[in-house]
Amino acid sequence: MLYIVFTFTLKNRLDKPGDSAFNLQASVSLPDDVKKCLGQIRGKFALGRCKDGLKNPHIFMPDAVTQDGYKRICYAYYADGALLVSEYGGTRSGKYSGFYPELEERMAKSGFRTDEKKKIYVIPDKRMEDFVRIVNEMIDEEQQGLFEFQLSEKWECLRFEKRSYYYSTGYWVKKGNTQVTTDKKQEPKKITEYLETIRELVRLTGKYAADCRNMEELAQIQEELDSLHEKLTIIQKLANSRLDALKQLKTL
Repeated sequence: MLYIVFTFTLKNRLDKPGDSAFNLQASVSLPDDVKKCLGQIRGKFALGRCKDGLKNPHIFMPDAVTQDGYKRICYAYYADGALLVSEYGGTRSGKYSGFYPELEERMAKSGFRTDEKKKIYVIPDKRMEDFVRIVNEMIDEEQQGLFEFQLSEKWECLRFEKRSYYYSTGYWVKKGNTQVTTDKKQEPKKITEYLETIRELVRLTGKYAADCRNMEELAQIQEELDSLHEKLTIIQKLANSRLDALKQLKTL
């Protein structure tokens, strides 16, 4: 299973100089004292663009390159006198945040309450520094190489330049706490697991094609499906050939 890091275009990179969208202080939705406190986080920020200006911050690890979920810690916005923190689920980038489960675990242990319905953590002003401390501790540990990336079984679809891209999500976990192993004796995935992934992708593609009204996109879908059909036909012929050979061996 492959994990795809979308580089998009240069405008989606986090290292574009002079762009105020990467300056936390440019947010028009965060109070000044909150911006000052969050500014102590030693990571990177990307502000969401809205009609009335730059608003809510996405918080990333300092070595993050693109605005996707791979190195994102969390998404945050301010409302009702508190900072609300969650895993990003919007459509402007990957619908996950790679470090959020680790952050969520630490916030829960530190006594932050959550809105169970929306799974959003509430950070009151008086505990803003505690939140900053937790995030910085994670950043320090990430820079020390104490995390490793673990793929999940969840697939998402991302629309970019009128095309759909399917990718598997994943999360960073503390080394020693993951089920992923580098042991050479590790059992490979069963073929049924790969086939199940293919079936899920077929379902998502079919759903998208059924709702699509763009002739150009439908033509692209048809072209790519024709190509996949050719490859699957080759695999099917190979499997049939191997099966026939095994049947003949049993008759000897």
